[in-house]
Amino acid sequence: MEQITLNIPDTQVQFFIKLMKKLDFVKIKERKKISLEDELTPAQKKTWATVKKGFEDLKMIEQGKMKTTPARDFLQELQNEGYL
Repeated sequence: MEQITLNIPDTQVQFFIKLMKKLDFVKIKERKKISLEDELTPAQKKTWATVKKGFEDLKMIEQGKMKTTPARDFLQELQNEGYL
């Protein structure tokens, strides 16, 4: 039995698989779905985790489950500590 690797545009994969399933001599190995996160480099995963955390925090703030500090107060605190 021979095995062939094909590169098919993402938009045409479903059509191609459907077509191949009609051929009784073709055996299709089930594809393992890979998430976009699985394809990230370690540095990209770290950045993505930070971005996701920010969105989760924003959602909690909007729901009133997390307190925030007004920007004016934050800047005043930085100035009082000598950072500005």
